[in-house]
Amino acid sequence: MEKKQIAGLVILIVLIGGYVLYNQLQKTTYQEVLSNVIGKDESIKKVSVVIDEPLLRKTESVTIKDQEVINQLMGLDLKLEKRRIHEGLEKRIDIRTNKGLHQIYFGYDYVIVGGKTYYKIDPVIIPLYEYIKEHEFDWEMTPK
Repeated sequence: MEKKQIAGLVILIVLIGGYVLYNQLQKTTYQEVLSNVIGKDESIKKVSVVIDEPLLRKTESVTIKDQEVINQLMGLDLKLEKRRIHEGLEKRIDIRTNKGLHQIYFGYDYVIVGGKTYYKIDPVIIPLYEYIKEHEFDWEMTPK
């Protein structure tokens, strides 16, 4: 092989390796992200779920105080991937702890935790939204 071919092959391997490394650094889990937002010294007091339905001109909300349901909601096994763009996120989870309020905004396949980074739920199976909808909570309706 000529030196140019070897140099080109080395550059190609470095670029592919860099892309794979970058892609792996973008992946995380729901629990890891939550643990970065909610401190170890915080205890969750209650969780409220708010679903804004602008086309229907209503807002649905429910407050969850059952610790078992809260633990299930916070412990969902979701794989996330950082993204720069997102879709409309009309749904919100308010997590009230002994130290303050944390918010999670989510849609069918996106989530924002801590208000800074957008994550795409991978694979798109709508687990957060489905988990909330399949529970028979006593939803409160507020017309807009």
